[in-house]
Amino acid sequence: MIRRFSVTNLNKRLSCDLTFHPDINVITGRNGSGKTTLLRLLWYMTSGNI
Repeated sequence: MIRRFSVTNLNKRLSCDLTFHPDINVITGRNGSGKTTLLRLLWYMTSGNI
């Protein structure tokens, strides 16, 4: 289980430090803020498709 995820200066615009709850997590933000990029990073890390 991923407990924490940190990204610093990705594409010179995305930096975040997330601590995940074991039950449910919601990622919100404006259009173009990096939500999909964040989910893709998590998918690549957990799927082995790097």
